[in-house]
Amino acid sequence: MNKLPLEGISTNNINCPLCFTPIVDVYNTRIDGEKLYRCPNCDLIFIDRHSAKNIYDLKYFTSEYDKEKKLGYNNYVNIPFTEFLWQKAFLFLIADDTKDKSLLDIGCATGKFLALIKKEIPESKGIDIAAPAIEIARKNGLNVEVKDFKDEKGLYDIVTCWDTIEHIPDINAFFTVVKKLLKSNGIFVFSTPDGVLDTEGYKESLEHIQYFTPKSIHYIAREIFGTEVITYSSKVPEYSTGINRYFILGYIRNGSPTPHDMRVQHLIDTRFCTDDLDKWEKLFISLLLIRESDRKAFEFTRNSLLPIEFTEDFYFERLYLFYKSFEEEEYKRNLRDKEIKDLSFKLTINQAKIAELEYNLNNKIKEIEELKNDKIKTKHLADEFYAELQRIYSSKKWKLAMAMAWIAGKNGLFGRLYRFTKRNLAKLVVSNVLYDENFNPYERINYLKPIPVIDYTNLVCTYYIEKSISFSAITTVFNEEGHVQSWLNSIIKQSIKPSELVIVDGGSTDNTVKCIKEFIEKHQGINIKLIQSEKRLNVAEGRNIAIMNANSDIIVCIDSGAEYKPDFFKKITLPFTVNKDIDAVFTCYEGIDKTDSHNYFSKFFIPDWDNTDLTSFIPSSRSLAFKKAKWIEAGKYPEWLTLWGEDTLFAINLRRKSSSWGYIREPLVKWNSPSEPIEIIEKNFNYAVGDGESGIIGMWGQYDKLVKNLVKYLPYYFISQIVLLKNTSAYNKIISRALEYKRSLGIKNGNKRRMNLLNKKRGIKNNVLILSGITFFDSGGGQRGTQIALEFIRRKWHCTFVSVYRSYEKSSKKIFFDIDYSLLELYCLRHFNSKEYIQRAKKMLDNTIVILEFPHPKFLPVIRALKNKSKNIKVIYDCIDNWNTNLGGKWYSIETEKEIIEMSDLVIASASSLTKHLTDLTSDGKKIYHIPQGVTTSLFDINKQFQRPEDLPDRKPLILYSGALWGEWFDWELVRKISEKYSNGSIVLIGDYKNEYEYKFSNVYFLGLKPQYMLPAYLKYADCCIIPFKMNEITRHTNPLKIFEYLSMGKPVVTVPLEGVENLPYTYVANNHVDFLNKLEQALHVDIDRNTIDLFIKENSWSKRVEDIINYIYKG
Repeated sequence: MNKLPLEGISTNNINCPLCFTPIVDVYNTRIDGEKLYRCPNCDLIFIDRHSAKNIYDLKYFTSEYDKEKKLGYNNYVNIPFTEFLWQKAFLFLIADDTKDKSLLDIGCATGKFLALIKKEIPESKGIDIAAPAIEIARKNGLNVEVKDFKDEKGLYDIVTCWDTIEHIPDINAFFTVVKKLLKSNGIFVFSTPDGVLDTEGYKESLEHIQYFTPKSIHYIAREIFGTEVITYSSKVPEYSTGINRYFILGYIRNGSPTPHDMRVQHLIDTRFCTDDLDKWEKLFISLLLIRESDRKAFEFTRNSLLPIEFTEDFYFERLYLFYKSFEEEEYKRNLRDKEIKDLSFKLTINQAKIAELEYNLNNKIKEIEELKNDKIKTKHLADEFYAELQRIYSSKKWKLAMAMAWIAGKNGLFGRLYRFTKRNLAKLVVSNVLYDENFNPYERINYLKPIPVIDYTNLVCTYYIEKSISFSAITTVFNEEGHVQSWLNSIIKQSIKPSELVIVDGGSTDNTVKCIKEFIEKHQGINIKLIQSEKRLNVAEGRNIAIMNANSDIIVCIDSGAEYKPDFFKKITLPFTVNKDIDAVFTCYEGIDKTDSHNYFSKFFIPDWDNTDLTSFIPSSRSLAFKKAKWIEAGKYPEWLTLWGEDTLFAINLRRKSSSWGYIREPLVKWNSPSEPIEIIEKNFNYAVGDGESGIIGMWGQYDKLVKNLVKYLPYYFISQIVLLKNTSAYNKIISRALEYKRSLGIKNGNKRRMNLLNKKRGIKNNVLILSGITFFDSGGGQRGTQIALEFIRRKWHCTFVSVYRSYEKSSKKIFFDIDYSLLELYCLRHFNSKEYIQRAKKMLDNTIVILEFPHPKFLPVIRALKNKSKNIKVIYDCIDNWNTNLGGKWYSIETEKEIIEMSDLVIASASSLTKHLTDLTSDGKKIYHIPQGVTTSLFDINKQFQRPEDLPDRKPLILYSGALWGEWFDWELVRKISEKYSNGSIVLIGDYKNEYEYKFSNVYFLGLKPQYMLPAYLKYADCCIIPFKMNEITRHTNPLKIFEYLSMGKPVVTVPLEGVENLPYTYVANNHVDFLNKLEQALHVDIDRNTIDLFIKENSWSKRVEDIINYIYKG
């Protein structure tokens, strides 16, 4: 907005001082003859600026002026403090939290408002151009200055201006300065007479040079502050005359509205009748009652004050007694009313119970009579039934039925066929399935990045913002003529419309396009952009084309197979207006009511929202809004999937790139979900295929019963194709079992063709197979094999991770990895089929690396099968421990390890001491490469900020260990000595503790096993880290991964003499317990050089380790 100085206005024309609109007509005339003008643009009422220059001179602020014109500050001194309590009440209502806040009161006069709030807001200051008034305020010990508002330079959380803005000539400059004085998100609080309703002001307040209306206040907020204002209008009797005067209270926030602003707006809209704001209603209304109703209170408090100085405690003590007596009487009256209501209610209840008992008694008498009659009838029916039963037993049809029952029984033809099918089908399926009911390698996977997910349900129900954001709605259609009309009608009925509706037709062969074009012709008020494709598009392709052609920054993704409630667009976009950091918002949906069986089967497609945790829910794209920039970062919708499942994978990738989400727990969408059995089963199958292709296999709990489902539910599937018992419980049960079967089959089929799709449509050429002893999630996902797998995935390699054993860790906490999950497959070895794997990886076999972490004999057939199929497959043996110890257990064989070394193209060791062991096992002098442990630099970053974990103790020093606590190598006696020496500190042990040590530690904290992604937060607040191991045959060959994680977080480490630690920075190697305690004391006082740590991280990242492995295997 252009701002003109006061002197720049023509003397011949009347211009609005706020928006500079020329004014022609006179609005009204004051009692003193001054003409009033009302701006048609901003609604400000004002007098001629040239008259305004003569109103304010220095005499106005002296007692002489007051005596002449009954105006000015002299009478202001005698006004009692009750006259200012409403100002304090309103401030504390809107400010919510005033702790550590700063406040500036412009036009503070004698400082009575500052005196009321100085205890709650010590950092408060007042300015005024009236020196006599400031002198009075200073005598009362207030922080005040004689200063014009233009000369103030500070920054404040709160700026107040009570009954002053109507006096200021250059009002435009005033509000511009106030905005500069406010901190970000600060508030400007004001009061002023209502320029329209307060007609008494035209007779009494002749020093006013402008009169504000709610509309002019809103104009200022929008044009100068760029936001909205919250106002409250009321009438209050003037102190000196008792005449009702109308005024406007309000405040403007220098930033986006907060949830508290929304509550205040609702409170004002309901005139202080909101239940959850009782305390503000009670306080504010009570103060107004004191001000308006009891003039004796004014006289009493006025007499208790001196003309210039006042005794604040004396005044408040009497005001408190007055207020307390008012409260007590009100409480007693309410209590009596409540008792009367309770007794009346109880009387009504008892009368209703008596009537109910009388009614039940009469019914029981009737029932007894009916039972007597039924008994007689039943006896006759029983006699007839037994006679008919005897006739059936003697018939030929009954004998035939008995023969058929035997055939269908357990030992009959069907029973034997069932057992044969179960036995042989199970063998077939087990060789191809992902996992069985005993072990699910996906059970601890968390596909969703942990981010704040905020519930905006109550917000959209109670708050409304007039100025909505611009957004584009997009969808794709294909052969939707049956319900496209009802869908479009639901869009046209929306309370707010999108700036554009982009529809992509994916190659429809029916009248879908024709219906849409006819709708566009009839409804020109909504901007609909129809894009027709010459080829058949899948859903992901259609959505991506629509979004690319959308012009808005906010995209609302909808489904043409659904109908939308009128406030869908309003509610799903509203969170973006109140929270600029929100990246995506989704809503709930429900099915369109059809039949009883449809409602029964809807549970397979529509969640039970009341019992669903929406913070960990993967939303459907039928009701999802997001920022277009995040769509690009997430890689767009995955077009490489053949059927469905694209919205699931997209939502997971979108969350990976988001900082926060929002949701609305309200079904705003009616989805036309399938209702016919075949349609239900096939859609269920297609969804499952999409999940199998995308790698989102562990999302659904029932898949850990895949083998059992395939065998158990197969007969139900075939029965469902022929049975005609529709809309019965038996029929519903049959269809349910068939759905289980088809879903399990769909998952398997989708996963089977995933690698071919990755190669063909995404250009994934490289493949790695990791054969490990332990699962992908052991040690919280921090073990070496997992880190190598993750780094290969980050390099766009497809990775299959196979473990020999299931996990025996107690933790069930799900773990999130920031990776593309479609590139990861997890198996247990007993369900990994080499032939099937070779078939699936056919396009990638020549670019495949196999990494063995365990020299387990069960891995030998896998390696042989792969080597026989392709000579280009590279085999790497990664020796991470000396297996010729207790670690090898019964499965280890030195002959097997020799054979694996001989078959390997590259042999690497995690510790240099292991290279000698491996060299002794080689017969051809094969070179052994040393690849130490590494660190995940994206996770263990010393420069990142982490919130302190709640279970981390506060006692200092904080000494930390993370890792296994159950091995024979863990030195519990050393932990006990550390605990005794640092009895005032905290020894934190993170790991899978199973009460291995009987000694009761007073300051040792067992925090349990933590996922790897949570460890940096614990390390961030540690003072020192330790590795309290015993030295034995196992630990001599151990290169601990944890030491790299400790150092990457800038923590000094005290350790026993393990392999490869002697040259690491800030690592103190101790040879015995006494030495360990001495080194620990040194480590606790060392200063860490960040440059040294940065260099260490660069040289020891997992990215560097994997790069070395690839170079060794391909370049030598």
